[in-house]
Amino acid sequence: MSDVNAPPLPQHVRVMDMGTRWLRAPGLRSALSVAARMSAVLREHELLVPDSLEWDWFVYGSGGTGLITRFAHEL
Repeated sequence: MSDVNAPPLPQHVRVMDMGTRWLRAPGLRSALSVAARMSAVLREHELLVPDSLEWDWFVYGSGGTGLITRFAHEL
């Protein structure tokens, strides 16, 4: 199935090659097209650059440790 009315994908967006068959799913082409356009707008306004990265620490089999690491970008 394909989206007949969906605009063509930008050149930098590729559909995964699953061996001899292309991965096709209803709405995939239009979803990737929207994501590519949104990324272009966000990149244009420098909104794809994170101002910080943060993650919680977990121990396998025990759960969260209560520790959080955060790296922040100073302007």
